[in-house]
Amino acid sequence: MLTCKIIYIVSAFVAIDAVAIQGTNLNDKEINYWLPNHTKPLFYVLKLNPHLISDNFTFDGEVLIHIKILNQTRIIMLHTKKLIIDEKAFFLKTNTGFDFYVPITYNSNNITEFLTLNFDKELSIGHYILYLKFAESEIDESDGKIWTHFEESPVISTYLVSFLIFDLRNISNSDGTINVWSRGSVISSASFAHEVAQKAAIELERYTNSSVRLAKIDHVALPDRYVIGYNKGMESWELITYSVDPVDLVYDISWNVVSRKQIQKMKALLDKLGMEVPQIMKFQEQNIDLIETIVNKIRV
Repeated sequence: MLTCKIIYIVSAFVAIDAVAIQGTNLNDKEINYWLPNHTKPLFYVLKLNPHLISDNFTFDGEVLIHIKILNQTRIIMLHTKKLIIDEKAFFLKTNTGFDFYVPITYNSNNITEFLTLNFDKELSIGHYILYLKFAESEIDESDGKIWTHFEESPVISTYLVSFLIFDLRNISNSDGTINVWSRGSVISSASFAHEVAQKAAIELERYTNSSVRLAKIDHVALPDRYVIGYNKGMESWELITYSVDPVDLVYDISWNVVSRKQIQKMKALLDKLGMEVPQIMKFQEQNIDLIETIVNKIRV
């Protein structure tokens, strides 16, 4: 069974104005890689459709970007990378839906990875919805898939969006909110990591004095070459990957005898889990003591 994990994120940088022009001889220090801040991002409604084709794992999708234009402009600019944009599927509308705008031209800058949309009329200050359709390859809509819907996330950076497609098995708690995923051959030994994850979630809730829990957390053990993200230390929202072979994470042992290796695994799991809790990030200097405290409570 092929497991597909998709998280959608509701936040991003959307901005407008002019930037470096593609094809110039400017060096890296002279190029502006920052999007201007003349618009305020509100949220994204993102749809991703992965294609499970051997040696060609691509995806397509579409997005509704809710933005607030802060200054009048005829240009909207956003980040994009290695996507095939359907130029016939662009449109911008006001939040009320009474006014529609279609860009007269658009261009991509491969250096700054900016996509610029040019309109023939001034866009007034206000709330707008921008629609885009994109793909990594030609779209095949005849594969009989169904859509899975996810809750809106808090305001977080768009680089935290990830989806994972892998042949894995899992251990879950009763309501499916805490899961440990690994290869089927070793999943029966994942009870230690799963119990740590459950108890750690309770202790983190107590520490932050919050009744608001993360809707769902998936701990996924993957071989190093499969770890996702811009770097191996980066996490995704509610999807935590471990850059180790699964057998290093799933290690069953009696709670009466907790070895040093087990404590190291507990600390690694807690460190990654702490990145998912905004309150923890505000007290980074206390993280080591917090992890030690939680480890001791879990061992009791």
